[in-house]
Amino acid sequence: TNDWSNLMVTNDFFNFTAPDGQKLIENVRASGTNTAIQAFIFEGSSLSDLVEGISGHDPLSDGSFTVFGIGTALGSTGTIRATVVYAQ
Repeated sequence: TNDWSNLMVTNDFFNFTAPDGQKLIENVRASGTNTAIQAFIFEGSSLSDLVEGISGHDPLSDGSFTVFGIGTALGSTGTIRATVVYAQ
């Protein structure tokens, strides 16, 4: 998740697919995750923006997703980009 957030900042994009064709979900799968996953990306100018965004997507609440990872990166303009991946 940190790698994806850093990639979005370094290459100035905000998407699940990088300009070079890399896909977030494929990268997660390549890391060895073979269970069901959900991913979200967020962008904000403050920590409260990110908390608000993350709290609006809560796959952990039903108990089926028990593992999650959060990665953040700070852009040169102060924008924070975050990647959250949930897995079963």
